[in-house]
Amino acid sequence: MGIAGFVRQTLIKTRHRGHVWGVHVRPDYQGKGVATRMMEALITRVKALPGLEIITLTVVSENRPAKALYEKLGFQKYGTYPRSMRVNGRVLDEDYMVLFLKDLQEGRK
Repeated sequence: MGIAGFVRQTLIKTRHRGHVWGVHVRPDYQGKGVATRMMEALITRVKALPGLEIITLTVVSENRPAKALYEKLGFQKYGTYPRSMRVNGRVLDEDYMVLFLKDLQEGRK
């Protein structure tokens, strides 16, 4: 039905971060809540990783359904990469999004 990848940074200064990539739902399953359930399961699973504080992802700026899903899950946009991709002759921007799993103050303790 769908797929999503996750990778955690391994260097000591960045191992508190992880990145979601390759999120895709087959067209015949789109609009049926598959992406929501898939992302909720991914977030639940990675929250259990010791020391993980931040999940990031990128999404094509004009992909409104995906952006709405990520915002519903608590992700916040923090920037845009203009002209990030070329797909079939079209130039696309990507938005950078972040989900904080821990409060900033809690992370400094």
